[in-house]
Amino acid sequence: MTAAASAGLGAAFRGVAALRAAKPLHPYGVLLRATVRRTAGGRWGAPWLDEAGEDRGAVRVSRSAGLPHPLPDVLGLALRVPGPDGPADLLLASCLAAGVPGRFVFAPRLDVAARCSSVMTYRTATGREVVLGVAPPAGGRRVPMDLATLPERLAADPLLLDLVVATPAGPWQPYGTLEVAGAAADEPDPALAYEPVRHPLPGLRMAGPLARVRSDAYTQARRGRGADEADLDREVPVRP
Repeated sequence: MTAAASAGLGAAFRGVAALRAAKPLHPYGVLLRATVRRTAGGRWGAPWLDEAGEDRGAVRVSRSAGLPHPLPDVLGLALRVPGPDGPADLLLASCLAAGVPGRFVFAPRLDVAARCSSVMTYRTATGREVVLGVAPPAGGRRVPMDLATLPERLAADPLLLDLVVATPAGPWQPYGTLEVAGAAADEPDPALAYEPVRHPLPGLRMAGPLARVRSDAYTQARRGRGADEADLDREVPVRP
C-alpha cells in the first residue's frame, strides 16, 4: 500500500512540477534570515528539543498554491540550518487550530505571524512521537503575507515566533524562538530543495510509513522541474 501510494503521489508531483516548471506546491517564495534560539530543560529525547543553542540559517516563506496577495493561502515556512552532518530542514504549514484535529489540517491565512505545524509527526531517540510547530507570541503584531514587500519590512522589524512541540494529542510546549529578518541572499528565492527525511533535525526522524511517501514525492517533484540534485544539499547562502 505504501509503495503504491508513493508511486502515485510521486507521479502527480512530477507532472505538476513539469507543467509549472516550478515546485508543485509552494512554487514561489522569499528566503529570509533566520535565527533559532533553543532553551535547555526539555525531556523529549532529542538534542534539538532538549539542549540550549543558537542556530543561524534561513527560512523560505511561501504560499502553497501560489495565489497572489491579498488572497489567503496556506503559509509555508521551510527552515534550513546547519546540522552536524549537513543541512537540517524543518517544513511547517499554517494549520487550522492549536488543538486536535486542527493541528493536522492545513488552513489558508492572510498573515505570516500564524500558527504553523509540521502536520506529520517525528520520533525522538527515546521513541516519543511529537509534532513540531511555531506560534505567534501573545500580543504579537500582524505581518501581511505580501511576499514582494516582506524582506524589506522584516529587515526593519524582524518577526519573532515561538518554537513549540507537542505529543500528537498533548498541549503545545515552547522550546525556543524563531526570529525571521530580512533577505538571506542576493536572489529573492535561490534554488534550494528541502527534504526533512534526508535532512533531519538533531535527534529527530519523521515517523510512520508516510515519511517514505513524502520523500519519494519530493524526489519526483525535483525531477519534474529539472532541479539540480545539488540543490538538495546546498548550504544556506546567508548574508553576513
